[in-house]
This record gives sequence, C-alpha cells and structure tokens, in this order.
Amino acid sequence: MISVKNILFFVCLFSVFTPVLAQEDEGYAEQLQMFIDDFSQMHDNSKRRIHLTEANLKNGSTIIRILNQETTFLENNYNSLVFRWNAFTQTYQPEIADNEYLMDLMTQADQLRQAISDSVVARQNECVALADFFDAEAFILSQDSIYKKLYKRAMEYSLVKQAAPQLEKVKAEEQTLFEKIAVSYEKSKAAAQLFPQLGTRVTVLDEQFYSIRALSGKIQAMEYKPPIERIKDWLLGLASVAVILLFVNMLSSKIRAAKELRKTLKEQKKLLKNNNNNDYPTI
Repeated sequence: MISVKNILFFVCLFSVFTPVLAQEDEGYAEQLQMFIDDFSQMHDNSKRRIHLTEANLKNGSTIIRILNQETTFLENNYNSLVFRWNAFTQTYQPEIADNEYLMDLMTQADQLRQAISDSVVARQNECVALADFFDAEAFILSQDSIYKKLYKRAMEYSLVKQAAPQLEKVKAEEQTLFEKIAVSYEKSKAAAQLFPQLGTRVTVLDEQFYSIRALSGKIQAMEYKPPIERIKDWLLGLASVAVILLFVNMLSSKIRAAKELRKTLKEQKKLLKNNNNNDYPTI
C-alpha cells in the first residue's frame, strides 16, 4: 500500500515541477508565436508583385532580371527561416505534441510556411513563363524570311522530277522547324494566361504563327507534277476564283435589289398614307 508519506512526497514533487513545466510551455509558445509573426510578414511580402504594363514589358530582359532578383531574395529568406523552423520543431516536437495549445500554434506556423512555399513556386513559374514568351516571340517572328526561302526551294525542287529526294529533305527540314515553332508557340500561350498585359503582342504572335502554319501546309503538300497537270490545277484555281466572284456579284446584286425594293415600298406606303389623310401632292 502507498503510505500517506509517499502520497505527500508525490504531491510536493508535482507542486515543484508544475510551475517549471508551465514556464517551459510558455517559452515554447513565445517561440512559436515569433515564428508565426515571421512567417506572416514574409507571406505578406510574397504577395506583393511588380506592376507590369504593356509599356514596361517592352523591355523584356530588364523585367525578367527584376523578377528573378525578387524571387531569389524571397526564396533565400524563406529557406533561412525554414531552416530555423525545422531545427526548432525537430528539437521540441515531443514537448509540443503533449500540449494542444502549442500544437495549434505549430499548425498555424506550418500553414503560413506552406503558403509562402506555394508563392515562391508561383513566382518561379512566372519568371520561367515570361522568359519563355520573350524567347518564343523572338524565335517565331524571325522565321518569316526563313520560311519564304524554304517555300522557294521546295517549289523549285517540285518542278523537276529528278529532284524528288531534295524536295523530301526540304520537307523534313521544314517539319522539324515547325515542331520547334509549335512548342514555342504553346509556351507563349501559357505565358499569356499568366500575363494578360501581353495581349497586343500575343495577337501579333498569333497572326505570325497561323501564317507560318499555312505556309508549312503548302510546303508539305508539294510534289512533282507534269507541266500539263500544273496548268490544269492553275486553270481549276482560276475557275474556282471565277465561281466565287460570280457568287459574290450575284449576292451583291440581290442585296441591292432588296434595298431598292424596300425603298420603293416605303415611298408607296408614304403616298398611301398621304392619300388617306387627303394630303394630295401639289403641282
């Protein structure tokens, strides 16, 4: 049996260590709150962004440099704070786990830490996307003269039956180039989703890409044809244009006739209205 003397001993022991434990918990709480404050301030800073406009986006290299500097600064500060956070939680995890209040503080700090991590990743993705856009823009807009040369070479080879191997080489060269252009174009579209300020430049890029794609289709469709076949295709093309023009002219004539009819009916309606009102025209 436990004697009264033993019970008194444990009571005294508990009374001695309880204030010590309370002081330790209070110390852990203060340190956790400091981490929460630091994470909270860093989270607010991570949400600040440089103001991007069509004007300052014209200087792509400067904007990318500034964005990279801001992102690197945020990332370094985040890594430094997380290093201290991990050291603290690993050292005092058992003590914190025994206290529900301390666990709540730890959860708050960790949620802020994750939010900052997400912001750092988002900024890194923005830097990459913007750099991809400027690279794609420079690359795609520089392909106009190259494609004109490819088209000219393909056309020349298609005129000679013996030049079929050379024509296939040009097609293969063009296909490889167009695949690179398509990849760059997709990256530019992804960047445009993140930066609506690129709207005007995206429109120009769209027009260039569709023009290149149309020329690519023509190059890939080229093949040797005897002169008589080429003349036939040319005549068929002229016939198609003539049919289209005939249809357009006929449609325009019908529209003009409809307008004239509406005008005539309107004048007749006006005359009838005047007659009904005994408002005869005077001579």
